[in-house]
Amino acid sequence: MNRRTFQLLGDEELGQACFDPLIQRYKEEQTLGNDFTTLFNQLTRGQQALFVFQVYYLHATESLTEYYWWSAYFLATGERWAGLKASLRYFGEEELLDILESTEKVLVDTGHPLKLEQFDLSRDHLHQHPKLLAAIEVLEERYQAVVPGACKRIAAYIRSHPDEFIHLEEDTLTI
Repeated sequence: MNRRTFQLLGDEELGQACFDPLIQRYKEEQTLGNDFTTLFNQLTRGQQALFVFQVYYLHATESLTEYYWWSAYFLATGERWAGLKASLRYFGEEELLDILESTEKVLVDTGHPLKLEQFDLSRDHLHQHPKLLAAIEVLEERYQAVVPGACKRIAAYIRSHPDEFIHLEEDTLTI
């Protein structure tokens, strides 16, 4: 990416531009049946944090149901949930981390699976349990209120540390 494009991108576009090559590689590895772990471990810490955050954010922000389902799914994977929380710590997003830890407590207290092998939740599970729905609604509303600011701060972090996320090319003038 050239410096001019980097500077002109809006916050959400910048996050997406840094994420797109990562998710493309992930999809390529998945298509080939390869484990993404090796490639993931070769990413910078910033790229790792952005990748995990973006995967969750792009799904969880869609609706209450998606927030619930993706939170429960990440929690069941263990590693992804831990990675998501680590990414929020990396970017200094303590308020968002607090919301996810509260979500984790609700899920654990209501007996949600903590292992992927046990995960079989349908997306309509939430609406079949009124107390769970009430608790998750409050947390999802807080999440939706906080996440735009988090995205702006993450974009500011990327702008301050571009080498952790992309290779900037010098702008060239052609005559």
